[in-house]
Amino acid sequence: MANRTSLRELLSHPELRSILEDLLTLFVNPIIIEDPERYVLLEKGAITPSTEEYEIIVNQAAIGFVRGDREAQIIARLLSYLAHQETLVFFDDLTQIPNRRYFNRYFQQEWRRCQREFLPLSLLFCDLDYFKAYNDYYGHQSGDFCLAQVARLLQEALKRPGDTVFRYGGEEFALLLPNTTSEGGQIIAEQIIQRMHQAQIPHYPSPVSSYVTVSLGIAVVVPSNDISSESFFQTADIALYRAKATGRNRYCLQKMSENI
Repeated sequence: MANRTSLRELLSHPELRSILEDLLTLFVNPIIIEDPERYVLLEKGAITPSTEEYEIIVNQAAIGFVRGDREAQIIARLLSYLAHQETLVFFDDLTQIPNRRYFNRYFQQEWRRCQREFLPLSLLFCDLDYFKAYNDYYGHQSGDFCLAQVARLLQEALKRPGDTVFRYGGEEFALLLPNTTSEGGQIIAEQIIQRMHQAQIPHYPSPVSSYVTVSLGIAVVVPSNDISSESFFQTADIALYRAKATGRNRYCLQKMSENI
């Protein structure tokens, strides 16, 4: 996931979408708002192929397009500004990945979707082993660089567009894997541990290894009305605690539903 808010995400806010729909009714000329794949997200009237096009820009990259006359240019500037502001709110400056605030929003979205479609949902909590000792020995600047390296390694372990890693807090990360069984969650956890081993980030004071390692707790569930999201988080926490209590530099799995 790039460190910017997508246009589709931005327009998923009901209040903003309602405001834009009302705004378009005030315009005389046709106008169309599209995502980068040219999927129409909002429109009013039909436009000609020669109509002016304006990019919606965030972090020097286009996240969508608005086609129309001068009013379209104003809308493009407005959406660029709003998307940039949302990116500042929902992404972590240090690691350049989504933060916990974004996690809360994305989790609720995927929980409802998996519940509606009877799909499994996997959550991995990932904690750097003995990170306080790392900071004390190498200094906080090196600690920040280490966190950014680990965030990149976690992102590289994810292959599907819907799989997302978040900075959950401090040295803890969360990985949310929609439509992923316990087997898939374990494969990702094994890849993460392997990538950490290959990276060989020095960690002299660690009693586990000469290099930085992580512990992971995996929770897997098919969401339903009988299971709360709070119990899901608690299950992942328990699995993470087990991984730490049994030696660290490993993962533990806790399933909340059978046959997943």
